[in-house]
Amino acid sequence: GNTLAAVIDSSRAIDWQGHAGVPGGIPNRTMICATLSPGADAPQMNSAIQSCPANQVVFLSAGTYNITGLITFQNKNSVTLRGAGPGQTILHMTGNSAITSGQTPDYLAVEHFITGGNTKGSTSITVDNATGIRSGSFLNIYQADDPDFYWSRSNDTDNTGQLVMVTAVNGNILTLEDPLIWTFNLNPRFKAQAVGGMRWSGIENLTINADSSYLGTMIQFWSSYASWIKNVELTGGMGNSMVSIYRSLRMEIRDSYLHDTFSTTDGYGILTFFGSSSDRAGATGTLIENNIFKGLWYAIVLETEVGSVIDYNYMVGNKFAGW
Repeated sequence: GNTLAAVIDSSRAIDWQGHAGVPGGIPNRTMICATLSPGADAPQMNSAIQSCPANQVVFLSAGTYNITGLITFQNKNSVTLRGAGPGQTILHMTGNSAITSGQTPDYLAVEHFITGGNTKGSTSITVDNATGIRSGSFLNIYQADDPDFYWSRSNDTDNTGQLVMVTAVNGNILTLEDPLIWTFNLNPRFKAQAVGGMRWSGIENLTINADSSYLGTMIQFWSSYASWIKNVELTGGMGNSMVSIYRSLRMEIRDSYLHDTFSTTDGYGILTFFGSSSDRAGATGTLIENNIFKGLWYAIVLETEVGSVIDYNYMVGNKFAGW
């Protein structure tokens, strides 16, 4: 049969298997730490999430919840927010309320330089200074723009990069969980994140709907790792996107139905978005699989996304396909 090399040059291809989506797959958690019923508000949900022991579930019973405030994980790790099923557990959002991972401080301002191991496929890099970096640290690796690769605006630089997680530190040698996607040979540098964001938490088995007065993003992941959306219905709203992912690694969105935005100017299903020229963001290793998109501007918009997999999705009824 055909090999990958027969389809695309090996210098432009990566082995994504095992390097996109939640490592080892989304965990099937069975222990319920708290059960909430319709009438519960965002503060009660937030309290239940924060009190939940690791690897357990905050369960939202069937019914409609009218949400006027922000549901936030506040970077809580290893908790699943789960409903009884799409169309059964319904979160009706108003105003600018949403579900968010919580936000974390930006990367440390100081730039570090990569002095070795910067070739495609490498899982070990040598750096000029590893002070403060430990196992579990996020690195935002980037290099100068290659004019033969793509054009960018004059005030945008260092767009080529990827996010990685450090798994071991030995002096100035850092071991990475996933390999480098390409060779970084144009002044390769990185910034490290001072603190970690949400890790190993997910949202499952529920519907979020909103009317035309809703302006927010329904689910936002910020500086997150190995977190997910599974079997979720998102519909309505006037927001820029239903799901937004910023500066996150190994995220997974699967088995979900995103449809029928009220927006007439954008209204994306999933957006992984770019920060600024001083803070290259996007995401790395996202798995978007087995979803249905209907009645949106675009189903999926990826900004500075690398090493990700978008497969077995179905899109129909784009509202503004002529734009």
